[in-house]
Amino acid sequence: MANPESDHSRDRNSERGKYPIPQNRMQKLRSDEVILLEKWGHGLEALARGKIKPKTEAQKRFVDVVEGRKDPESKYEWAGVKIFPTHGKKDYLGLGNCRVL
Repeated sequence: MANPESDHSRDRNSERGKYPIPQNRMQKLRSDEVILLEKWGHGLEALARGKIKPKTEAQKRFVDVVEGRKDPESKYEWAGVKIFPTHGKKDYLGLGNCRVL
């Protein structure tokens, strides 16, 4: 699957620097997911929270996944469900359904 990042979310990441991953999530992430989130986390969070609208099919699917309408398949989607779990949606970490960010 394509990267759900677009030019405007790439700009958001470069302006803000490394994405801060909450400690209670860090231990459950694989090292490649940590690297992905440190690089793309600001843009992915903006998509997950609705701060930017999805423009590509990959971005629309990412939003569907983090909102619990679809199961994760891509590395971005897996990282998204692990870092942006929300109340009433699947908890892929076993930490309880709660919003951390």
